[in-house]
Amino acid sequence: MLDDLALFIKVVENGSLAGASKKLGLPPATVTRRIQKLEQKLDCQLINRSARQFHLTNEGERYYSECASLVSELEDRAANLDSILHETTGRLKVLAPTNMAVGMMRDIWPSFSSKYPEIQLEVNVNNTVLNFSETQADLAIRIGPQSDSGLFQKRLGVVKTILVASPEYLALSARLETPEDLQQHQLITVDTIPSWILYQDNKKFISRFPIVGKTKVNDIRLAAQLCSRSIGIALLPCSEVVDELNNGDLIQVLPEWVGEAREIYAIWSSGRMLHKRARLMLDVLIDFVKNEPVLQGEIPIKSE
Repeated sequence: MLDDLALFIKVVENGSLAGASKKLGLPPATVTRRIQKLEQKLDCQLINRSARQFHLTNEGERYYSECASLVSELEDRAANLDSILHETTGRLKVLAPTNMAVGMMRDIWPSFSSKYPEIQLEVNVNNTVLNFSETQADLAIRIGPQSDSGLFQKRLGVVKTILVASPEYLALSARLETPEDLQQHQLITVDTIPSWILYQDNKKFISRFPIVGKTKVNDIRLAAQLCSRSIGIALLPCSEVVDELNNGDLIQVLPEWVGEAREIYAIWSSGRMLHKRARLMLDVLIDFVKNEPVLQGEIPIKSE
């Protein structure tokens, strides 16, 4: 109805249905049909039409007087909003988990800033899940689906978690052939992976003994470094140990078993339209994750 009311205002301002048709690039029959539809909704005639004359009825005069300025203001605001949503100049705030932001995704930020120098990029890294609406962020990267119904969520990829240890640790430790053997080993646990649930093909093994780590940390990266120093075995996301796996500092143990997958999501507020700057970043994230095998669930090494 608002579109038809705006058309009525244009008809009046152009002095005829034909004039409005030409100005707006609409077929005359379409203009006539929409005005008639509006009159039916309002239950009154707005325009006295004849072959040679065009003038408003009393009701038409009243509607034009009351609505012309409102429609004009609405169009101005819509145009301004459209400009804002398509503006590539200004601030862009992104939230991301610390380990991922400074790890596998570390090249995204300088690359994005170089490509879009007019965008003021603000990256807030934190391993604590902050209340999204309170941060005034435009976009966030999160691990796992979010329960907040007020958020749009787009799944980007998935990372497998695997058991890792250094070759030196394994050479000097007890045998390790089944998950049950883990209780004979020094374990490094991380707060963000509180329970060790291991899968083999379609089978699921839930540890039947308490996972008590010799060393407990609250940072995945630190756990990886401790593993590299032969302190013990840890269950870690592949994305956090890519370099160590590739250079041989760490190897996958019990390779037939994997931990729970960690899905990667991009989220944004359902109450806020995603502006051009955020869409550009979202496109970059989608493309980056799609082309990183580890972020698509692959394990980056041959098991040993």
